[in-house]
Amino acid sequence: MFRLLILICWLFSTIAAAKVPSHSQAISPAFKQLNLGTGVLFQADSASRINIKDLLTGEYQDTWQVSDQEILSFGLVSHPYWFKFDLDNHSITDVSTLLEVGYSLTNILDIYIVENNLLAFQYNLGTDRPFENKPFPSRAFSVPVEIPAGRTITVYIKAENSGFLQLPMTLWEMKWFFSEQLNNKLLTGILTGIFLLMCCYSLFLFIMLKEARFFFYSAFCLCFVTTLWILKGYASIFFFSSLNYWHDNLLIMSVGLLCLILSMLGEGLKHFKRNRAISLLNKSLFGACVALIISPLVVNFQFALYFLAVVVSFMALSSLIEAGYYWIRGNNLARLFATSWLLFILGMGLLLLNRFAVIPRNDFTEQFVAGSAFLGLIFLALALAHRTSQEKQQKNDAQAQADISNARYFDIFQNAPEGLFTSTLSGEALSANAALCASFGYKDFEDLQANYGGDMSRFYHHENSRDNLITEMLETGFVNNVEIKVVRVDGSIFWALLNLRLSNFYHNEDRIIDGSIVDITQRKKQELRLRYMAQHDQLTGLFNRRKFEECVTQVIAGEQDGHGKNIIFYLDLDQFKVVNDTCGHSVGDKLLQSLTRLLVAEIPKDQVLARLGGDEFGVMLTNAFINDAIELAERLRCVVQDYRFVWGDQVFSLGISIGIVAIEPNMKSFAEVLSLADTACYTAKEQGRNRIYFYSETNSMVSRYQQEMGWVSKLNDALAHDLFELAFQTIKPLTTKSTGDHFEVLLRLRDEHGDLIAPGEFLPAAETYNLIAAIDKWVVEHFFIWLNKHPEVYQDIEKASINLCGQSMADRDVKNHILHCFDKYQIAPEKICFEVTEGQAIRDIDRTLSFMETFRELGCSFALDDFGVGFCSYSYLKRLPIDYLKIDGSFVRDILADETDFAMVRSFSELAKAVGVKTIAEYVESDSIEEKLSLIGIDYVQGFGIAKPRLLEEKTWTKTHLKLNG
Repeated sequence: MFRLLILICWLFSTIAAAKVPSHSQAISPAFKQLNLGTGVLFQADSASRINIKDLLTGEYQDTWQVSDQEILSFGLVSHPYWFKFDLDNHSITDVSTLLEVGYSLTNILDIYIVENNLLAFQYNLGTDRPFENKPFPSRAFSVPVEIPAGRTITVYIKAENSGFLQLPMTLWEMKWFFSEQLNNKLLTGILTGIFLLMCCYSLFLFIMLKEARFFFYSAFCLCFVTTLWILKGYASIFFFSSLNYWHDNLLIMSVGLLCLILSMLGEGLKHFKRNRAISLLNKSLFGACVALIISPLVVNFQFALYFLAVVVSFMALSSLIEAGYYWIRGNNLARLFATSWLLFILGMGLLLLNRFAVIPRNDFTEQFVAGSAFLGLIFLALALAHRTSQEKQQKNDAQAQADISNARYFDIFQNAPEGLFTSTLSGEALSANAALCASFGYKDFEDLQANYGGDMSRFYHHENSRDNLITEMLETGFVNNVEIKVVRVDGSIFWALLNLRLSNFYHNEDRIIDGSIVDITQRKKQELRLRYMAQHDQLTGLFNRRKFEECVTQVIAGEQDGHGKNIIFYLDLDQFKVVNDTCGHSVGDKLLQSLTRLLVAEIPKDQVLARLGGDEFGVMLTNAFINDAIELAERLRCVVQDYRFVWGDQVFSLGISIGIVAIEPNMKSFAEVLSLADTACYTAKEQGRNRIYFYSETNSMVSRYQQEMGWVSKLNDALAHDLFELAFQTIKPLTTKSTGDHFEVLLRLRDEHGDLIAPGEFLPAAETYNLIAAIDKWVVEHFFIWLNKHPEVYQDIEKASINLCGQSMADRDVKNHILHCFDKYQIAPEKICFEVTEGQAIRDIDRTLSFMETFRELGCSFALDDFGVGFCSYSYLKRLPIDYLKIDGSFVRDILADETDFAMVRSFSELAKAVGVKTIAEYVESDSIEEKLSLIGIDYVQGFGIAKPRLLEEKTWTKTHLKLNG
């Protein structure tokens, strides 16, 4: 097996060796043409250090490589390449040949003819060298090579290019070379002539027809010829032989211009529905072509070539997409253009792949590029002809359609439901349809012409209406949706919606007006009805709250007229709920209607009365004096007070509370003014109802009410966003040894400045406006949550006291919530003590007892707080199942100096012992007070002298600190 493998490898190596081409070429006197490529030696001069002397002295002999390409191609390179081949003349006759390097865009091309290792001839050619260096004015680079009989000539070539490096080398017999050159020029000339003829013809059509597509096609043909001549090398011979440096850049610019013109030509030809993605591709293609045209001006040639490759790749992708899309969904014109575009791009793509050395260069690729471009132009010409034929047919179809449209328009004009007409600026009626004639009371247009008097101004209710409309229309060209009153032939008036447009046509040198009229009388009536409903209360017919707000806002925003003030009344009926609850809401509505009539009779006609809500009314007096306003308010109060409402066998009498506020310059909104009036009305109710109260900023009751209302908003916000914070104060035992922490849980509120607010400032408002139960629930739950988070503190607690108000103890929902918290957070009830004040405990003694019994059975304890302030009956101490009696601090604070306070505290202590209750003294502020309390048997003390209140979080930190230092 091993020997078989060796044999196979030997065979393959033998075959490969047999295929290695020779770099020596035999030349005979009879030869005509020899393509040099396969077998040529080459090497890359990456450091640009090799010169002909080094090669002649034998250096770099080991770095030569043998080419297997028919046409030498290396793509984009940045360094020179050296090439070497031998020409052998084994005959007895000298042979005169011509060596052609067929790539006309080579920047540097140095050709060295060497015989017997001696330099015989040297040619320095290339686009970066003067044109005069060429031995022959050929389209590429050609040099003569004489091969003596029986001799061998060695040719060295150094080639360097900033773009593609390709060397299609051919050795010609002299006469044969010039003959082929002549044929090539003849073929190129014929092709150029065809394109120039097409260019001139298209340009002639553009001049005659003024259609852009012919101009673009002409430009495309011219640009294609320019690109072809640059690629073939003829441009450098005939046009810019002295501008060799621009030779490469002009190729990039011409290709970019070619693509741009082709795209613009396509836009002029493709009149069919287009997909959004296709449109986006074409817009992107425009930008890419423009960038390609200017790229040689801003970047080097090599980068421009890379960009050309990117653009052509993008164009190839878009052309494939468009071709597929238009062949499936397009028409014949679209298919023709897509085919021409695809052929052109395929040729360009193949040319680039060839130049980048991705595919080999040969005659097939060169001819395919030219052929695809030629076929692309043919298809473009077919698309152009097809489009011209289409447009001719479209014009004929459009004329026929126009005739049909005119007939259809006349039919629509005559049968339209809205009134249509044409007239002149001077007022002459030119046409009118049946609907317009009927709207104005005419039989038909002939009847209108005979009777309207020759001036259309007579149709307008106001004399100058038409003149004003004409003036506006001359400025803007139209008048849209104008609601105006017009007059019928019998003199009756109706509302119409009018539209006018100034036409571009004339009648006897007088401009024509197109117009329409729609009868909107019913709509106007409905609008008035809806507007009334939007501004009035349906039950009483008075202005509603929205209209009242609008009136007050206008007064606030306006300036004060006269010497009086703008004054607001807020009226609230007293005992109206009794009527509703007793007789039903329908009877209440009748009462409101009756009272409305009484109030309207008293309010001046130029002032505003509105119903703001259920049994609330508002009055706005403008430019009134305060004394007059108070007298009016008193009359309104008396009218309501004296009124007796009878329903069946029941007679009802009511009162009315009135709040009055004068609008001052510092009041900026309706909400502010109404709030102040509402506050004044509330104050009147608090003072006994059926009263008048005039708001004043200095009035303490109003200020207190406003302050409390401010707390209501803050407390609701604190409950919603957990802005409360929990604190604690230590309770110290005097008669027993401490077995754990004993403290009272306190509540604080964090304001917007970050400061803590004591409960004494906000709890009164919470109790007044029924927020205290929600706060108590918050305290219990959040304290239990805190205990769950800090088990090390929870374990050391002997007793934690939580304050509850009497409302909470009487509230079944609070009771259930606390029970739920015990169950949810698994807090031991024996660690919790609930504190309730003396006065609150006896306010609803039965519900308080029920609450206490429930939680005592659970294991909780209770403390009676602030004992001694209310000094309730001692009998309550027997009924209330309490464990602690907290003596109010007002008795403890001065116990050292006041004998009476001392005697009372001692009596409280003795009383507590008698009923088996422990005592806690508050406000213990010094050691002396603590000692005296200890002498009379007080069990626990609490106050600043024992410990100041601190936040619960500080208790956690202290506990941790003690453990770390223990």
